[in-house]
Amino acid sequence: SQCRSSDGCWSHVGEYAHGTEGYADISAGKIFNVGGELIFQASSSGDGCEQEQRNLFDSLRRGDRPNEADYGAVSTMTAIMGRMASYTGARLNWETCLHSQVSLADVDSLKNLRVPAPLQVTDQGNYPVATPGIDRKLHL
Repeated sequence: SQCRSSDGCWSHVGEYAHGTEGYADISAGKIFNVGGELIFQASSSGDGCEQEQRNLFDSLRRGDRPNEADYGAVSTMTAIMGRMASYTGARLNWETCLHSQVSLADVDSLKNLRVPAPLQVTDQGNYPVATPGIDRKLHL
């Protein structure tokens, strides 16, 4: 996943999947072979968010009660795994990450809104950035 929208920089938002036989530009609904040739283009009938709402209301009118809690939990854990891999530079698996006790902030110390935030700006005016394999070694 790529998201950058900083002034004066190349800006891009998109999601991609790469494999041994090519890659997919998920945001654009396109699949390319390993040579970069377009081999699939999804048909689009408009705004995906709008269609998502239509599908939900159609389901409710039919009496269906969609429950996507499992999907939401798995996708959230997948994002957490990506962050853990980025921060550590380690090769991780589902079970290790799922049972990890890692906490990126001491949230238990946050008793009220007057307590300083657990992550503070450096003297240079920036927030600390994780460096894989060096900083923030996560004890998995």
